[in-house]
Amino acid sequence: MSDTYFHFSEVVQHITAEEEAWLRKQLEWVAVHKGSIIELEDGEDPDDAEWIGQRFLLDLEDDDLEDRTCEFGFEFCDDDSPWGRHLWLYGNTTDYQGPLGAAWLIHLFLKKFRPDQCWKLTWAETVERMRVGRFGGGFVFVTSESVQSDWLFNIVETMRNPFEEVRRANGPDA
Repeated sequence: MSDTYFHFSEVVQHITAEEEAWLRKQLEWVAVHKGSIIELEDGEDPDDAEWIGQRFLLDLEDDDLEDRTCEFGFEFCDDDSPWGRHLWLYGNTTDYQGPLGAAWLIHLFLKKFRPDQCWKLTWAETVERMRVGRFGGGFVFVTSESVQSDWLFNIVETMRNPFEEVRRANGPDA
């Protein structure tokens, strides 16, 4: 069986020092132990923690991330791009929760700092071997109010289904 991979790369543009400090705090790894939040040092893994993850996942309301884990990379960048100081979020993971986790982080960010803005991320779904029907992708569209996501397969099906209905209605000899 071949592994499926989810690839994405997107930025949050023109972040201020205050926004960066908040984002850095949200991306820290914490543990919940006896109802208290404990900040973790690199490599620390308390045996008796009730939960371990990044801070922004603590109050997750999204059923798509029910185990409150996600995998994605990030960097704060300041280069000659038109994005100014920015947060780069990227992934090359076998877990589709990476794009959804990134979306949840940005949802919280927009809610706190930019309630009148939106953000989007698209991902590619690939596999190691050339398996029929296993390549695709999806998207998330994020505002301060919601996180909406869908798979490319679902969008194509909404186009194919009416076509098939018309074909069936016209019969095989039409």
